[in-house]
Amino acid sequence: MLEAGDKFGTYTLLKRLARGGMGEIWLAERKGISGFSKRVVVKTILESFIDEPGLVQMFLDEGRIAADLTHPNVAQTYDLGQVGETYYIAMEFVHGQDLRNILIAHYELGHHIPVNLVLQIAAQACEGLHYAHTWQTPEGLPAGIVHRDVSPQNILVTFDGAVKLVDFGIARAMQGASKTRSGVLKGKCAYMSPEQIQGGDLDGRSDLFALGAVMFELLTGRRLFKRDSELATLDAVIRAAVPPPTRIDPAVPAPVEKLVLRALRKDRNKRFGDARQMRLAIEKVMHEDGLMATSAHVSAYMKMLFTGDLDADRERIVKIKRSIAGMPGVKDESAPRLERTGSFQLEMSMEELTRGTGAGTRSLLAGRPASGRRSRSRAPLWLAVVMLALLAAASGWYVVTTWLLEGEPGPGVAVADPIDEPVPGAATGPGAEPKPGSDTEPGAEPKPGADADTEPKPGADTEPGAKPKPRPKPRPKPKPKPKPKPKPDSRSDDRSDLDIKLER
Repeated sequence: MLEAGDKFGTYTLLKRLARGGMGEIWLAERKGISGFSKRVVVKTILESFIDEPGLVQMFLDEGRIAADLTHPNVAQTYDLGQVGETYYIAMEFVHGQDLRNILIAHYELGHHIPVNLVLQIAAQACEGLHYAHTWQTPEGLPAGIVHRDVSPQNILVTFDGAVKLVDFGIARAMQGASKTRSGVLKGKCAYMSPEQIQGGDLDGRSDLFALGAVMFELLTGRRLFKRDSELATLDAVIRAAVPPPTRIDPAVPAPVEKLVLRALRKDRNKRFGDARQMRLAIEKVMHEDGLMATSAHVSAYMKMLFTGDLDADRERIVKIKRSIAGMPGVKDESAPRLERTGSFQLEMSMEELTRGTGAGTRSLLAGRPASGRRSRSRAPLWLAVVMLALLAAASGWYVVTTWLLEGEPGPGVAVADPIDEPVPGAATGPGAEPKPGSDTEPGAEPKPGADADTEPKPGADTEPGAKPKPRPKPRPKPKPKPKPKPKPDSRSDDRSDLDIKLER
Protein backbone atom coordinates (compact mmCIF):
# COMPACT_ATOMS: atom_id res chain seq x y z
CA MET A 1 0.00 0.00 0.00
CA LEU A 2 1.47 3.32 -1.10
CA GLU A 3 1.45 6.25 1.31
CA ALA A 4 2.14 9.97 1.05
CA GLY A 5 5.85 10.69 1.45
CA ASP A 6 6.96 7.33 0.01
CA LYS A 7 9.77 7.19 -2.51
CA PHE A 8 8.47 5.66 -5.72
CA GLY A 9 11.30 5.14 -8.16
CA THR A 10 12.62 8.62 -9.01
CA TYR A 11 9.47 10.26 -7.62
CA THR A 12 8.26 11.26 -4.18
CA LEU A 13 4.53 10.74 -3.61
CA LEU A 14 2.97 13.93 -2.19
CA LYS A 15 -0.79 13.37 -2.11
CA ARG A 16 -3.34 10.82 -3.26
CA LEU A 17 -5.66 12.58 -5.72
CA ALA A 18 -8.04 9.72 -6.50
CA ARG A 19 -8.55 6.01 -6.07
CA GLY A 20 -10.57 3.93 -8.50
CA GLY A 21 -11.45 0.34 -9.00
CA MET A 22 -8.34 -0.31 -11.07
CA GLY A 23 -5.68 2.01 -9.72
CA GLU A 24 -4.67 5.17 -7.92
CA ILE A 25 -3.66 8.66 -8.99
CA TRP A 26 -0.97 10.49 -7.03
CA LEU A 27 0.49 13.97 -7.06
CA ALA A 28 4.23 13.38 -7.08
CA GLU A 29 7.44 15.34 -7.38
CA ARG A 30 10.68 14.62 -9.13
CA LYS A 31 13.82 16.41 -7.98
CA GLY A 32 17.17 16.85 -9.69
CA ILE A 33 20.40 18.79 -9.40
CA SER A 34 20.66 22.54 -8.75
CA GLY A 35 17.25 22.69 -7.10
CA PHE A 36 15.39 21.20 -10.08
CA SER A 37 11.87 20.14 -9.14
CA LYS A 38 8.89 19.13 -11.26
CA ARG A 39 5.43 18.08 -10.18
CA VAL A 40 3.76 15.27 -12.08
CA VAL A 41 0.79 12.94 -11.76
CA VAL A 42 1.64 9.29 -11.21
CA LYS A 43 -1.06 6.82 -12.20
CA THR A 44 -0.65 3.26 -10.92
CA ILE A 45 -2.45 -0.04 -11.42
CA LEU A 46 -3.39 -1.84 -8.22
CA GLU A 47 -1.34 -4.88 -7.30
CA SER A 48 -4.50 -6.99 -7.17
CA PHE A 49 -4.78 -6.69 -10.96
CA ILE A 50 -1.23 -7.54 -11.96
CA ASP A 51 -2.22 -11.16 -12.48
CA GLU A 52 -4.78 -10.17 -15.14
CA PRO A 53 -2.81 -9.85 -18.39
CA GLY A 54 -5.62 -8.08 -20.21
CA LEU A 55 -5.85 -5.21 -17.72
CA VAL A 56 -2.09 -4.84 -17.50
CA GLN A 57 -1.78 -4.77 -21.26
CA MET A 58 -4.53 -2.15 -21.53
CA PHE A 59 -2.69 -0.03 -18.97
CA LEU A 60 0.55 -0.32 -20.89
CA ASP A 61 -1.24 0.52 -24.13
CA GLU A 62 -2.45 3.75 -22.55
CA GLY A 63 1.08 4.79 -21.68
CA ARG A 64 2.48 3.81 -25.04
CA ILE A 65 -0.23 5.59 -27.05
CA ALA A 66 -0.40 8.72 -24.90
CA ALA A 67 3.39 9.09 -24.83
CA ASP A 68 3.38 9.72 -28.57
CA LEU A 69 0.78 12.52 -28.37
CA THR A 70 2.13 16.02 -27.94
CA HIS A 71 -0.52 18.69 -28.20
CA PRO A 72 -1.71 21.65 -26.04
CA ASN A 73 -5.15 20.02 -25.65
CA VAL A 74 -3.85 16.57 -24.67
CA ALA A 75 -2.25 15.91 -21.27
CA GLN A 76 1.39 15.01 -21.88
CA THR A 77 2.76 11.61 -20.82
CA TYR A 78 6.36 11.66 -19.57
CA ASP A 79 7.19 8.15 -18.41
CA LEU A 80 5.97 4.56 -18.42
CA GLY A 81 7.62 2.10 -16.07
CA GLN A 82 7.48 -0.39 -13.23
CA VAL A 83 8.54 -0.13 -9.58
CA GLY A 84 8.60 -3.54 -7.97
CA GLU A 85 5.33 -5.18 -9.05
CA THR A 86 3.54 -1.87 -9.61
CA TYR A 87 3.19 -0.45 -13.11
CA TYR A 88 2.91 3.31 -13.43
CA ILE A 89 2.46 6.16 -15.89
CA ALA A 90 3.89 9.61 -15.11
CA MET A 91 1.99 12.38 -16.82
CA GLU A 92 1.54 16.14 -16.85
CA PHE A 93 0.08 17.69 -13.70
CA VAL A 94 -2.98 19.65 -14.84
CA HIS A 95 -3.84 22.32 -12.28
CA GLY A 96 -7.57 22.64 -12.74
CA GLN A 97 -10.88 20.79 -12.49
CA ASP A 98 -12.72 18.32 -14.68
CA LEU A 99 -16.04 19.21 -16.28
CA ARG A 100 -18.02 17.05 -13.85
CA ASN A 101 -16.75 19.08 -10.86
CA ILE A 102 -17.34 22.34 -12.73
CA LEU A 103 -20.94 21.35 -13.41
CA ILE A 104 -21.47 20.25 -9.80
CA ALA A 105 -20.23 23.62 -8.55
CA HIS A 106 -22.99 25.32 -10.55
CA TYR A 107 -25.69 23.46 -8.65
CA GLU A 108 -24.49 25.36 -5.61
CA LEU A 109 -24.45 28.65 -7.55
CA GLY A 110 -27.93 28.08 -8.96
CA HIS A 111 -27.19 28.90 -12.59
CA HIS A 112 -25.91 27.23 -15.73
CA ILE A 113 -22.41 27.48 -17.14
CA PRO A 114 -22.35 30.51 -19.48
CA VAL A 115 -22.99 29.38 -23.05
CA ASN A 116 -19.95 31.06 -24.57
CA LEU A 117 -17.66 29.19 -22.15
CA VAL A 118 -19.31 25.86 -23.00
CA LEU A 119 -18.62 26.52 -26.68
CA GLN A 120 -15.00 27.56 -26.06
CA ILE A 121 -14.33 24.43 -23.98
CA ALA A 122 -15.95 22.21 -26.62
CA ALA A 123 -13.93 23.86 -29.40
CA GLN A 124 -10.65 23.15 -27.59
CA ALA A 125 -11.71 19.56 -26.93
CA CYS A 126 -12.44 19.16 -30.65
CA GLU A 127 -8.93 20.32 -31.50
CA GLY A 128 -7.37 17.78 -29.14
CA LEU A 129 -9.53 15.01 -30.58
CA HIS A 130 -8.68 15.99 -34.16
CA TYR A 131 -4.98 15.76 -33.33
CA ALA A 132 -5.37 12.29 -31.82
CA HIS A 133 -7.62 11.04 -34.64
CA THR A 134 -5.20 12.16 -37.35
CA TRP A 135 -1.94 11.30 -35.58
CA GLN A 136 0.49 9.22 -37.62
CA THR A 137 3.22 6.85 -36.53
CA PRO A 138 6.89 7.76 -37.06
CA GLU A 139 6.68 5.63 -40.20
CA GLY A 140 3.93 7.90 -41.54
CA LEU A 141 1.09 5.42 -41.13
CA PRO A 142 -2.28 6.53 -39.70
CA ALA A 143 -2.55 5.31 -36.11
CA GLY A 144 -6.36 5.34 -36.12
CA ILE A 145 -6.63 6.43 -32.48
CA VAL A 146 -10.16 6.69 -31.06
CA HIS A 147 -10.43 7.86 -27.44
CA ARG A 148 -13.65 5.90 -26.73
CA ASP A 149 -14.11 7.45 -23.26
CA VAL A 150 -14.84 11.12 -23.88
CA SER A 151 -16.76 12.14 -20.75
CA PRO A 152 -16.88 15.07 -18.30
CA GLN A 153 -14.38 13.31 -16.01
CA ASN A 154 -11.80 13.05 -18.81
CA ILE A 155 -11.95 16.67 -19.96
CA LEU A 156 -9.95 18.93 -17.65
CA VAL A 157 -10.03 22.74 -17.61
CA THR A 158 -6.97 24.47 -16.16
CA PHE A 159 -6.80 27.72 -14.24
CA ASP A 160 -4.95 29.13 -17.26
CA GLY A 161 -8.01 28.52 -19.44
CA ALA A 162 -6.67 25.50 -21.35
CA VAL A 163 -8.62 22.30 -22.01
CA LYS A 164 -6.84 18.94 -21.69
CA LEU A 165 -8.00 15.48 -22.71
CA VAL A 166 -6.84 12.72 -20.37
CA ASP A 167 -7.14 8.96 -19.91
CA PHE A 168 -6.44 7.26 -23.20
CA GLY A 169 -6.46 3.98 -21.23
CA ILE A 170 -9.09 2.39 -23.44
CA ALA A 171 -8.13 4.15 -26.65
CA ARG A 172 -7.67 1.77 -29.54
CA ALA A 173 -4.92 2.20 -32.10
CA MET A 174 -4.91 0.07 -35.22
CA GLN A 175 -1.13 -0.10 -35.28
CA GLY A 176 0.27 -2.32 -32.53
CA ALA A 177 -2.25 -1.82 -29.71
CA SER A 178 -3.98 -4.71 -28.05
CA LYS A 179 -7.38 -5.51 -29.49
CA THR A 180 -10.41 -5.25 -27.28
CA ARG A 181 -11.93 -8.63 -26.55
CA SER A 182 -15.18 -9.31 -28.37
CA GLY A 183 -18.27 -8.71 -26.27
CA VAL A 184 -16.51 -6.53 -23.67
CA LEU A 185 -17.60 -2.89 -23.50
CA LYS A 186 -15.03 -0.27 -22.62
CA GLY A 187 -16.03 3.21 -21.54
CA LYS A 188 -18.84 4.95 -19.67
CA CYS A 189 -22.18 3.70 -20.95
CA ALA A 190 -23.96 7.07 -20.82
CA TYR A 191 -21.45 8.64 -23.26
CA MET A 192 -20.95 5.78 -25.71
CA SER A 193 -21.97 6.05 -29.34
CA PRO A 194 -24.52 3.58 -30.78
CA GLU A 195 -21.85 1.93 -32.95
CA GLN A 196 -19.57 1.52 -29.91
CA ILE A 197 -22.32 -0.31 -28.00
CA GLN A 198 -23.18 -2.47 -31.00
CA GLY A 199 -19.56 -3.47 -31.50
CA GLY A 200 -19.02 -1.94 -34.91
CA ASP A 201 -15.83 -0.47 -36.32
CA LEU A 202 -15.11 2.90 -34.73
CA ASP A 203 -13.66 6.12 -36.07
CA GLY A 204 -13.37 9.64 -34.76
CA ARG A 205 -17.09 10.32 -35.21
CA SER A 206 -17.77 8.05 -32.23
CA ASP A 207 -15.90 10.51 -30.00
CA LEU A 208 -17.91 13.40 -31.49
CA PHE A 209 -21.13 11.69 -30.38
CA ALA A 210 -19.74 11.46 -26.85
CA LEU A 211 -18.70 15.12 -26.94
CA GLY A 212 -22.22 16.04 -28.05
CA ALA A 213 -23.60 14.23 -24.96
CA VAL A 214 -21.16 16.20 -22.79
CA MET A 215 -22.26 19.51 -24.34
CA PHE A 216 -25.93 18.60 -23.77
CA GLU A 217 -25.15 18.00 -20.11
CA LEU A 218 -23.23 21.26 -19.70
CA LEU A 219 -26.01 23.30 -21.34
CA THR A 220 -28.97 21.75 -19.52
CA GLY A 221 -27.52 20.38 -16.30
CA ARG A 222 -29.06 16.95 -17.11
CA ARG A 223 -27.48 13.68 -18.15
CA LEU A 224 -28.85 12.77 -21.55
CA PHE A 225 -28.86 8.94 -21.53
CA LYS A 226 -28.48 8.10 -17.83
CA ARG A 227 -31.13 5.64 -16.67
CA ASP A 228 -31.70 3.51 -13.56
CA SER A 229 -29.57 0.61 -14.83
CA GLU A 230 -26.71 0.09 -17.25
CA LEU A 231 -28.89 -1.99 -19.55
CA ALA A 232 -31.54 0.75 -19.70
CA THR A 233 -28.80 3.32 -20.32
CA LEU A 234 -27.38 1.32 -23.24
CA ASP A 235 -30.85 0.89 -24.69
CA ALA A 236 -31.49 4.65 -24.45
CA VAL A 237 -28.29 5.38 -26.40
CA ILE A 238 -29.40 3.09 -29.22
CA ARG A 239 -33.16 3.69 -29.33
CA ALA A 240 -34.19 6.76 -27.36
CA ALA A 241 -34.88 9.96 -29.24
CA VAL A 242 -32.65 12.87 -28.29
CA PRO A 243 -34.79 15.70 -26.87
CA PRO A 244 -33.89 19.23 -27.97
CA PRO A 245 -32.01 21.10 -25.23
CA THR A 246 -34.64 23.87 -25.40
CA ARG A 247 -37.24 21.42 -24.11
CA ILE A 248 -35.38 21.50 -20.80
CA ASP A 249 -34.08 25.05 -20.97
CA PRO A 250 -35.86 27.30 -23.52
CA ALA A 251 -33.09 29.90 -23.19
CA VAL A 252 -30.52 27.76 -25.02
CA PRO A 253 -29.74 29.60 -28.29
CA ALA A 254 -31.17 27.87 -31.37
CA PRO A 255 -27.84 27.74 -33.31
CA VAL A 256 -26.17 26.07 -30.29
CA GLU A 257 -28.98 23.55 -30.07
CA LYS A 258 -28.52 22.75 -33.76
CA LEU A 259 -24.81 22.02 -33.18
CA VAL A 260 -25.52 19.62 -30.33
CA LEU A 261 -28.28 17.75 -32.15
CA ARG A 262 -26.07 17.22 -35.20
CA ALA A 263 -23.29 15.72 -33.07
CA LEU A 264 -25.85 13.37 -31.46
CA ARG A 265 -27.23 11.85 -34.67
CA LYS A 266 -27.63 8.08 -34.40
CA ASP A 267 -26.32 7.72 -37.95
CA ARG A 268 -22.67 8.73 -37.85
CA ASN A 269 -22.78 9.74 -41.52
CA LYS A 270 -25.10 12.59 -40.51
CA ARG A 271 -22.76 13.91 -37.81
CA PHE A 272 -19.83 16.22 -38.41
CA GLY A 273 -17.27 14.69 -40.73
CA ASP A 274 -14.42 15.08 -38.26
CA ALA A 275 -13.49 16.97 -35.09
CA ARG A 276 -11.94 19.89 -37.00
CA GLN A 277 -15.20 20.43 -38.90
CA MET A 278 -17.12 20.42 -35.62
CA ARG A 279 -14.75 22.96 -34.12
CA LEU A 280 -15.16 25.31 -37.09
CA ALA A 281 -18.95 25.02 -36.82
CA ILE A 282 -18.76 25.89 -33.11
CA GLU A 283 -16.56 28.91 -33.71
CA LYS A 284 -18.85 30.13 -36.50
CA VAL A 285 -21.79 30.13 -34.08
CA MET A 286 -19.65 31.92 -31.48
CA HIS A 287 -18.79 34.64 -33.97
CA GLU A 288 -22.19 35.12 -35.60
CA ASP A 289 -24.28 34.98 -32.41
CA GLY A 290 -22.16 37.14 -30.12
CA LEU A 291 -20.94 34.21 -28.00
CA MET A 292 -17.22 34.81 -28.31
CA ALA A 293 -14.88 33.63 -25.56
CA THR A 294 -11.16 32.97 -25.32
CA SER A 295 -8.92 31.04 -22.95
CA ALA A 296 -8.62 34.30 -20.96
CA HIS A 297 -12.39 34.20 -20.30
CA VAL A 298 -12.19 30.55 -19.23
CA SER A 299 -9.23 31.31 -16.95
CA ALA A 300 -10.96 34.23 -15.24
CA TYR A 301 -14.13 32.18 -14.74
CA MET A 302 -12.22 29.24 -13.25
CA LYS A 303 -10.46 31.53 -10.77
CA MET A 304 -13.82 32.99 -9.81
CA LEU A 305 -15.39 29.54 -9.39
CA PHE A 306 -12.62 27.76 -7.46
CA THR A 307 -9.91 28.74 -4.99
CA GLY A 308 -7.14 26.72 -6.65
CA ASP A 309 -6.42 24.90 -3.39
CA LEU A 310 -6.75 21.19 -4.13
CA ASP A 311 -7.94 20.16 -0.68
CA ALA A 312 -10.41 23.02 -0.18
CA ASP A 313 -11.96 22.63 -3.61
CA ARG A 314 -12.26 18.86 -3.22
CA GLU A 315 -14.05 19.18 0.12
CA ARG A 316 -16.47 21.66 -1.40
CA ILE A 317 -17.27 19.37 -4.36
CA VAL A 318 -17.83 16.37 -2.07
CA LYS A 319 -20.23 18.42 0.04
CA ILE A 320 -22.24 19.51 -3.02
CA LYS A 321 -22.39 15.93 -4.34
CA ARG A 322 -23.95 14.76 -1.10
CA SER A 323 -26.57 17.50 -1.25
CA ILE A 324 -27.80 16.68 -4.77
CA ALA A 325 -27.67 12.88 -4.50
CA GLY A 326 -26.24 12.30 -7.95
CA MET A 327 -26.46 14.02 -11.30
CA PRO A 328 -30.07 14.30 -12.52
CA GLY A 329 -31.20 12.84 -15.85
CA VAL A 330 -33.44 14.32 -18.50
CA LYS A 331 -36.48 12.54 -17.05
CA ASP A 332 -35.79 13.53 -13.45
CA GLU A 333 -38.66 15.85 -12.55
CA SER A 334 -37.16 16.65 -9.16
CA ALA A 335 -33.92 18.01 -10.62
CA PRO A 336 -33.06 21.53 -9.45
CA ARG A 337 -33.83 24.34 -11.88
CA LEU A 338 -30.82 26.41 -12.85
CA GLU A 339 -30.99 29.98 -14.08
CA ARG A 340 -29.77 30.66 -17.61
CA THR A 341 -27.07 33.30 -17.86
CA GLY A 342 -25.72 34.98 -20.94
CA SER A 343 -22.16 35.32 -22.11
CA PHE A 344 -19.42 35.61 -19.51
CA GLN A 345 -17.55 38.87 -20.08
CA LEU A 346 -14.31 40.41 -18.89
CA GLU A 347 -14.24 44.03 -17.77
CA MET A 348 -10.89 45.77 -18.02
CA SER A 349 -10.10 49.45 -17.93
CA MET A 350 -7.68 51.01 -20.41
CA GLU A 351 -5.15 51.42 -17.62
CA GLU A 352 -5.38 47.72 -16.81
CA LEU A 353 -5.02 46.80 -20.47
CA THR A 354 -1.86 48.87 -20.87
CA ARG A 355 -0.40 47.57 -17.63
CA GLY A 356 -1.42 44.02 -18.35
CA THR A 357 -2.52 43.44 -14.76
CA GLY A 358 -5.87 43.07 -13.07
CA ALA A 359 -9.22 42.16 -14.55
CA GLY A 360 -12.71 42.50 -13.19
CA THR A 361 -15.14 39.76 -14.12
CA ARG A 362 -18.87 39.36 -14.23
CA SER A 363 -21.45 36.99 -15.64
CA LEU A 364 -23.96 38.96 -17.66
CA LEU A 365 -27.53 38.07 -18.49
CA ALA A 366 -28.21 37.85 -22.20
CA GLY A 367 -28.51 41.38 -23.49
CA ARG A 368 -26.18 41.66 -26.41
CA PRO A 369 -27.48 41.84 -29.97
CA ALA A 370 -28.01 38.48 -31.59
CA SER A 371 -25.55 39.37 -34.31
CA GLY A 372 -22.86 39.94 -31.73
CA ARG A 373 -21.49 42.91 -33.60
CA ARG A 374 -20.79 45.85 -31.37
CA SER A 375 -21.62 49.33 -32.52
CA ARG A 376 -18.52 51.12 -33.64
CA SER A 377 -17.70 54.70 -32.86
CA ARG A 378 -18.36 57.14 -35.69
CA ALA A 379 -15.76 59.62 -34.43
CA PRO A 380 -13.00 58.45 -36.85
CA LEU A 381 -15.40 58.88 -39.80
CA TRP A 382 -16.36 62.44 -38.87
CA LEU A 383 -12.72 63.31 -38.27
CA ALA A 384 -11.83 62.09 -41.75
CA VAL A 385 -14.63 64.20 -43.29
CA VAL A 386 -13.44 67.33 -41.46
CA MET A 387 -9.85 66.75 -42.56
CA LEU A 388 -10.91 66.32 -46.18
CA ALA A 389 -12.94 69.54 -46.03
CA LEU A 390 -9.99 71.47 -44.60
CA LEU A 391 -7.71 70.02 -47.28
CA ALA A 392 -10.15 71.05 -50.03
CA ALA A 393 -10.42 74.57 -48.61
CA ALA A 394 -6.65 74.91 -48.41
CA SER A 395 -6.26 73.69 -51.99
CA GLY A 396 -8.84 76.20 -53.23
CA TRP A 397 -7.17 79.07 -51.41
CA TYR A 398 -3.82 78.08 -52.88
CA VAL A 399 -5.25 78.08 -56.43
CA VAL A 400 -6.88 81.49 -55.95
CA THR A 401 -3.84 83.16 -54.44
CA THR A 402 -1.12 81.64 -56.61
CA TRP A 403 -2.77 81.30 -60.01
CA LEU A 404 -5.85 83.49 -60.37
CA LEU A 405 -4.54 86.47 -58.45
CA GLU A 406 -1.13 86.35 -60.11
CA GLY A 407 -2.58 85.89 -63.58
CA GLU A 408 -5.32 88.58 -63.47
CA PRO A 409 -5.17 92.14 -62.23
CA GLY A 410 -6.97 92.94 -59.08
CA PRO A 411 -10.03 95.20 -59.00
CA GLY A 412 -9.46 98.90 -59.29
CA VAL A 413 -6.19 98.68 -61.20
CA ALA A 414 -5.93 100.67 -64.44
CA VAL A 415 -3.54 99.07 -66.85
CA ALA A 416 -1.93 101.03 -69.65
CA ASP A 417 -1.25 99.61 -73.07
CA PRO A 418 2.32 99.18 -74.16
CA ILE A 419 3.65 102.32 -75.89
CA ASP A 420 5.58 102.76 -79.06
CA GLU A 421 7.32 105.95 -78.07
CA PRO A 422 10.67 105.75 -76.43
CA VAL A 423 10.59 106.18 -72.72
CA PRO A 424 13.37 107.68 -70.76
CA GLY A 425 15.32 104.98 -69.11
CA ALA A 426 14.71 102.46 -71.93
CA ALA A 427 17.70 100.93 -73.61
CA THR A 428 17.90 100.83 -77.39
CA GLY A 429 20.14 99.38 -79.91
CA PRO A 430 21.21 95.89 -80.68
CA GLY A 431 21.76 93.76 -77.66
CA ALA A 432 20.34 96.29 -75.31
CA GLU A 433 18.33 95.01 -72.39
CA PRO A 434 15.30 96.76 -71.00
CA LYS A 435 15.96 98.51 -67.76
CA PRO A 436 13.79 98.01 -64.74
CA GLY A 437 10.66 100.04 -65.03
CA SER A 438 10.79 100.50 -68.80
CA ASP A 439 7.64 100.14 -70.95
CA THR A 440 7.01 99.73 -74.65
CA GLU A 441 4.43 101.16 -76.96
CA PRO A 442 1.37 99.22 -78.09
CA GLY A 443 2.06 97.05 -81.08
CA ALA A 444 5.79 97.75 -80.95
CA GLU A 445 8.05 95.10 -82.31
CA PRO A 446 10.41 93.40 -79.92
CA LYS A 447 13.56 95.38 -79.47
CA PRO A 448 16.71 93.86 -80.74
CA GLY A 449 18.30 91.84 -78.03
CA ALA A 450 15.27 92.27 -75.82
CA ASP A 451 13.79 89.23 -74.17
CA ALA A 452 10.30 88.96 -75.53
CA ASP A 453 9.38 86.43 -72.90
CA THR A 454 10.19 88.63 -69.98
CA GLU A 455 7.33 88.72 -67.49
CA PRO A 456 5.95 92.04 -66.31
CA LYS A 457 8.03 93.51 -63.55
CA PRO A 458 6.51 94.09 -60.19
CA GLY A 459 4.56 97.31 -60.31
CA ALA A 460 3.98 97.26 -64.05
CA ASP A 461 0.32 97.49 -65.03
CA THR A 462 -1.76 96.69 -68.04
CA GLU A 463 -5.16 97.90 -69.09
CA PRO A 464 -8.26 96.23 -67.67
CA GLY A 465 -9.46 93.37 -69.76
CA ALA A 466 -6.03 92.46 -71.02
CA LYS A 467 -5.38 88.80 -70.65
CA PRO A 468 -2.15 87.66 -69.15
CA LYS A 469 0.15 86.14 -71.69
CA PRO A 470 1.53 82.75 -70.84
CA ARG A 471 5.22 82.52 -70.54
CA PRO A 472 6.33 80.60 -73.64
CA LYS A 473 9.36 78.43 -73.83
CA PRO A 474 12.36 80.54 -74.95
CA ARG A 475 13.28 79.98 -78.57
CA PRO A 476 15.59 81.77 -81.01
CA LYS A 477 13.96 84.56 -82.99
CA PRO A 478 15.20 86.44 -86.05
CA LYS A 479 16.76 89.74 -85.24
CA PRO A 480 14.73 92.58 -86.79
CA LYS A 481 16.47 95.53 -88.27
CA PRO A 482 16.98 97.94 -85.44
CA LYS A 483 15.33 101.33 -85.67
CA PRO A 484 17.26 104.33 -84.53
CA LYS A 485 15.82 105.66 -81.34
CA PRO A 486 17.03 108.47 -79.21
CA LYS A 487 19.04 107.32 -76.24
CA PRO A 488 18.04 109.00 -73.04
CA ASP A 489 20.67 110.84 -71.14
CA SER A 490 19.63 109.53 -67.84
CA ARG A 491 19.11 105.97 -66.66
CA SER A 492 17.12 107.08 -63.68
CA ASP A 493 14.68 104.61 -62.19
CA ASP A 494 12.33 107.41 -61.30
CA ARG A 495 8.83 106.11 -61.97
CA SER A 496 7.29 109.53 -62.08
CA ASP A 497 7.95 109.59 -65.84
CA LEU A 498 5.92 106.47 -66.44
CA ASP A 499 2.37 106.72 -67.61
CA ILE A 500 0.97 104.59 -64.80
CA LYS A 501 -2.25 105.33 -63.04
CA LEU A 502 -3.08 103.43 -59.89
CA GLU A 503 -6.48 103.56 -58.36
CA ARG A 504 -6.76 102.48 -54.83
